[in-house]
Amino acid sequence: MSRETKKKKFDCVQYTREVRTQLQKETAHMIAEERVAFYRNQTYANPVLARLAAMSPQRKER
Repeated sequence: MSRETKKKKFDCVQYTREVRTQLQKETAHMIAEERVAFYRNQTYANPVLARLAAMSPQRKER
């Protein structure tokens, strides 16, 4: 059984790694408390994620 390889239009794994690397660069100089505040204050460009974040119990505790 031969398996053809397809050229991916979007590589999810590669994108995830790029985003993670960028976030690590942005937060490398921060202490733990600053990192928590940084991630909690992030806004979401995706409207679905923004609604989910707004409903999150962790966000309501603040």
